[in-house]
Amino acid sequence: MLESEAMRLAAERSCEMRWDDDQRCWVILAVSYDADMVCLPAATLARLDADEFLREWIPERP
Repeated sequence: MLESEAMRLAAERSCEMRWDDDQRCWVILAVSYDADMVCLPAATLARLDADEFLREWIPERP
C-alpha cells in the first residue's frame, strides 16, 4: 500500500498518520476519540492491502 493511500484512509476514519524518525515507524493516532496509538513499520505498510490496513492498524471507535 502506498503511504498516501494509507494516510487518506486513516484521515477518513478520524485518525492521523505521521512518520516518527526516532521509532522508525508510522504512528497512527485517533483524533476525535480515545484509542491507543499504534506504530506501523514502513515495510509492513508496504505489504498491506487497504482492507488489512483498516482491519489491523486503524484503532476501533469505542
